[in-house]
Amino acid sequence: MKIASKFNFLSAVLASTMLLSAPLSTKAEVTPNGIPDETYPGTTITVQPGDILYSSKTLGGAQPIVGHVGIIAGPYNKVYNAHTTGPQMDTLTYYTGIRHKPDDLITVYRHTEGGGAEAAKWADANLYKMWTYVIDPFGWSDIKNNYCSKFVWQAYYYGANKSVSYLPYPSTPGGLYIPPGEISNSPYTRKVASFKASDYSKAMLNKEVKDEKELQAVTE
Repeated sequence: MKIASKFNFLSAVLASTMLLSAPLSTKAEVTPNGIPDETYPGTTITVQPGDILYSSKTLGGAQPIVGHVGIIAGPYNKVYNAHTTGPQMDTLTYYTGIRHKPDDLITVYRHTEGGGAEAAKWADANLYKMWTYVIDPFGWSDIKNNYCSKFVWQAYYYGANKSVSYLPYPSTPGGLYIPPGEISNSPYTRKVASFKASDYSKAMLNKEVKDEKELQAVTE
């Protein structure tokens, strides 16, 4: 990788880090389609606001939860997610390359009845209202005390008036909690793509090399 490419990569990581440490009052503007023509690696599926990214990784802590979900929102296709370290607004590169191991499978789901843009707007407006990562029983309307799958459920329930659990809107989940697997197996979500974290890293590297060659062609 040439120096310019390394600089671009470090700049992207720094930008992501700055976003992660943004003040709680930070609020980004949601664009209709994020980055035009950005697709998930190995597919022709375009990244869209409201896409739900599910992985089987386990978040630790006093109450470990199996699986993790985030929602595409904000400008430039950020992955908004509740994490044990606080609310996160990750680039896809950071989310896949840093928060996941190379062979972790990431599956993309969409609501069967749409509403992704509305859910993304809600997520964007409420991300930094989260303060504590806690897997609390019930508390469906509580944003301050939150966890990954509950935040995604809230985005669709309050932002788009739609359910991503087993039960239809306006019912709340039937159990004490809403685990990530309930969203991935919900009758109201459908799988549209899947890829390994390493596939995304390779795709970004290939794009970097292509962009550099195109730049060289123009400047020569």
